[in-house]
Amino acid sequence: MDIISKKNDGQTLSFEEINFMVEGYLGEDIDDNEMSAFLRAVYLNDLESDETIALTRSMLETGKVLDLSDIEGFKIDKHSTGGVGDKLSLIVVPLLAATGVKVPKLSGHALGHTGGTIDKLQAIPGFTTVLTIEQFKYQLKAVGAVIAGQSRDFTPADGKIYALRDRTDTVSSIPLIASSIMSKKLAAGSDGIVLDIKVGSGAFMKDLSDAVKLAETMIEIAKATGIGATAILTNMDEPLGKAIGDSNEVAEAIETLKGKGPVDVRELTLVVGSLMLILAGGARSIDEAKGILSKKLDDGGGLRKFREIIIAQGGDDRVVEDNSLLPMGIDKKIFHKGQAGYLRFKDVEYLGHAYRVLSMDEHGEYRPGAGLNLLKKAGDEVGAGEDLIEIVHSGGDIDLAFSYIDKGIEIVDSPMKEPLIYDIIR
Repeated sequence: MDIISKKNDGQTLSFEEINFMVEGYLGEDIDDNEMSAFLRAVYLNDLESDETIALTRSMLETGKVLDLSDIEGFKIDKHSTGGVGDKLSLIVVPLLAATGVKVPKLSGHALGHTGGTIDKLQAIPGFTTVLTIEQFKYQLKAVGAVIAGQSRDFTPADGKIYALRDRTDTVSSIPLIASSIMSKKLAAGSDGIVLDIKVGSGAFMKDLSDAVKLAETMIEIAKATGIGATAILTNMDEPLGKAIGDSNEVAEAIETLKGKGPVDVRELTLVVGSLMLILAGGARSIDEAKGILSKKLDDGGGLRKFREIIIAQGGDDRVVEDNSLLPMGIDKKIFHKGQAGYLRFKDVEYLGHAYRVLSMDEHGEYRPGAGLNLLKKAGDEVGAGEDLIEIVHSGGDIDLAFSYIDKGIEIVDSPMKEPLIYDIIR
């Protein structure tokens, strides 16, 4: 095909040529082999900025776009590229809504070793993430925030292409990543977005320079399509917070909304939330925004809004006061190391794999309530044999989980601590 040959030769493709591939593949006029060849050509030769924008627009136009223009106020979204222990959406969405900003959030399930916001919310008894467009918009008006699953009516071409990318080993292409994320975000109809790009061993982006390129690419797409965007590059060489798992991450998010919670979770909540508030016009500086959001954490405003979201989406709001209502594993085991020194997370991805092993039964079906609770954080001093990680489970391959954890952490002679935030790109 001439289009594939052009890209293999490093030539620039027009919107019409890219759209021909996207629409043809969705309509089955182009088969898997032809689209695979196209994706490999993109992977090997990259896309220029205009081509990436064209690909994003083409995938966006294959499905519905949520029209929120009849809802007053600035609508702000937040997206994370995924990490281990990343429960930030559960905190930031109600916190921003408590300031009066509208927050329409479409989220996804777990992907690989990283957790999914939808899976976490579904740990709350009765909570539904499947909403019609009418229900989504009604709740946004009434409550000021909504978190729902991505409908298949949005960007259907992206869903089909992503599945093929997975099979053709082209997932790591930055233009393909950027266009996939942004097509889904644009379909959600927000006026602005803050992109939390995780960097490190527990993230999909392992390299800081690649993360910067991804951030810049997505901001270019946002500008070209008329929405405001800010990207923040954050550390995923250590799990975020102390909880890894659906139920225990919900519990940790609630603790943070009560003005407590781990220091790193609270700090990142305030910074990401501040960037959202600034984009929405609710503050002029990070310091001003952090002051507003800190008050909403400490006076319970964010927690009350989270309760409203739970009730609106059919969940049992008693979990806010009683986390024993969340599904929890019935057995506990403790992981420890034999040597003394300082804790270092060698490869956080292994901790994500350990959780996945514990949360699946022998048939590959999801088993609720499993989780890891970190008893120490990176740089903490530990004694020989001291408890490091509590494992909560109701079955699963415990030996394999312990093996993964052992590969993921180590004890070193001197404390090592990476910064929580690497950069902010506007």
